[in-house]
Amino acid sequence: MNKERFTDLVINGLERVIFEGEYGLPQNYVIFELHPKYFLQIAAGRGDLKVHCEAVGNGFLIPNEFIEENQIESLVQLGWSEAVGEENHVLELPCESIENRRNLAELFYATAEVYGANTIANVQVHIG
Repeated sequence: MNKERFTDLVINGLERVIFEGEYGLPQNYVIFELHPKYFLQIAAGRGDLKVHCEAVGNGFLIPNEFIEENQIESLVQLGWSEAVGEENHVLELPCESIENRRNLAELFYATAEVYGANTIANVQVHIG
C-alpha cells in the first residue's frame, strides 16, 4: 500500500474517533490491522485534543511473530514507549489540527514499516 493511501486511511479513522459520538463518552477507538498480523490503535473521546495510541507489543504475539530488539529500538526512537510484559507500545499525541493529524498518520506509516507490514488489511471503528 502506498504511503498516501495508508495515511489517508489513518486520518479518516482518527477523524471519526474525535468528531463522532457523544461528548463526554471516553472511548471511541479505531484499530488498523496491518497485514499480516500486527495492529495499531487510536482511542479518544469526541472533541479530545489528544489521542491515546497503541502499537502491538510482543506480549500479544505468538513467539514466531515477535518483533526483534532492533525493531523495538526503532519504535522507541519514533516516540513509542517500550512494551513491558503484556503491554503494547503506547504514546499520546495532539490531534487538534490537520497538521497534527497528518503527523500522526505519517508516524503510523513509519511504525508499520518497522513492523515490516505497511499495508492496512482492515479498519475497525467503534464509536461510543
